[in-house]
Amino acid sequence: VYVELRNGIQMPIIASGVPGSDFAANTKIILDSKVAHIDTAYQYGNQRGIGLGLQGYNRTSYFLTTKIPECGSNDLKDTSRCGELSTGLMDQNLEELGVKYVDLMLVHRPPHGGCSSLCKIVQDQWRAVENFYYAGKTRAIGVSNYCQECFECLEATQRVVPMVNQVEYHVGMGSNPHELLSYSASHGIVIEAYSPLGGSSGKAIHNDRVVSIAKEYQKTPAQIALKWILQHNSTFVTASANKNYLLEDLDVFNFKISSSDMEKLDAETSPGGSICDDEKSMLSPGAAAIIVTVITLFCFAVGFVTYFRCVKKPRTHEEVSMDEFSSGGKTDSENTRNFQAVEQTGESWEEDDEEHIGSTLERKCEVAEPVHSC
Repeated sequence: VYVELRNGIQMPIIASGVPGSDFAANTKIILDSKVAHIDTAYQYGNQRGIGLGLQGYNRTSYFLTTKIPECGSNDLKDTSRCGELSTGLMDQNLEELGVKYVDLMLVHRPPHGGCSSLCKIVQDQWRAVENFYYAGKTRAIGVSNYCQECFECLEATQRVVPMVNQVEYHVGMGSNPHELLSYSASHGIVIEAYSPLGGSSGKAIHNDRVVSIAKEYQKTPAQIALKWILQHNSTFVTASANKNYLLEDLDVFNFKISSSDMEKLDAETSPGGSICDDEKSMLSPGAAAIIVTVITLFCFAVGFVTYFRCVKKPRTHEEVSMDEFSSGGKTDSENTRNFQAVEQTGESWEEDDEEHIGSTLERKCEVAEPVHSC
């Protein structure tokens, strides 16, 4: 089943990333399971293995998506040469995959700092992607994690409107988070959902409403969660090298969720998520107020204790040293299933465990990609 992009290219609506360590073998499993859309990225570190796995398959028998990092990332630090360096990375993607062209090239995310303040480099990078498209090295182009402000930035100089926007989208986020789905529909941009099961832990398939509706339809919770996305006119990308799981994901076209059940799923607020980077970088007024209050109370408490100690007795040299010393830090396993998500906000491959329990089958989520999982 395909969706037609603005330029007439047909894109399979179900895609899979390539998890595990034997990327060549897992690529073959995915394609032999009739999932004809492979999703990868420069930062995933699996493209050479995928390229080996693609050997022997007719190039027109599969759809291949890859991505380049945003300008300002570790791979594209020199923002003054953003366009030039982006072209180099796109060519490197083709070389690693062993192909002369890809079907869809995406910009992985907006630059850190946002599109409004860094609009110039966003435009420069998109110009390079457009040139790559005009050179015949990709059949379609798009973005990932873009909100309206990023599209508005591109409008001033773009020759081609992005055809796809790959974002986090699943039950629990509402039917039209950030009004991005309605915006995309009005601009002819196809939404492709990563984290279709609700993040790296697959929380959407444990949602009571999803589980209840799955029993009613005699489907698995995963199939209900994926069908919900499809009925909102969006596509999705999962990731598994388990043929049974892949076949389960494909088996979502022989039923329809009723309008009343769709409304119930639309109303769910858990698990939450952030559909684009603007949203991810913003705190709600309520959350901001709580943080400010906590910091204020903490500072007051520290000041009071310090004053009390100073008044009560002289401080020794050791006390001063210890009081002024502080330390802090910040502190996902194996190939269980991961749905293209870990939210596309990072640059490393993180592997998370997650349980995926169907109505009659217990599944575990297999690690897909890092920056953007299950």
